Amino acid sequence: MVIRRRSSGQAAVEFLALIPAVALLVLILLQAVLLAGAWFSASAAARAGLRADDVGAPVDEAVRAALPDGLERGLRITRRDDALTVTVRSPGVVPGIGRIDVAAAAHQ
Repeated sequence: MVIRRRSSGQAAVEFLALIPAVALLVLILLQAVLLAGAWFSASAAARAGLRADDVGAPVDEAVRAALPDGLERGLRITRRDDALTVTVRSPGVVPGIGRIDVAAAAHQ
């Protein structure tokens, strides 16, 4: 006589063990999307600042106007020669990492 053991309980435990790993992967992917969005916004703001500088308008105002509201905190604008660099803080979602500075430059 062959005794068969039920393995449904083991499958449930293995599935539960995967949940934290999958959740962490989702958070890392979300962080990557937020970083890309922050970089894209900083790049657009740097170009807007250079356009404002070309026509004699205030660079700071143009850069702030081009950024989404959530990225204005931690904003740094640096002008060197023919380049304007905008640095913003990306929102953080992965525990232990926090906010990450993202910089983008535009050149004349």
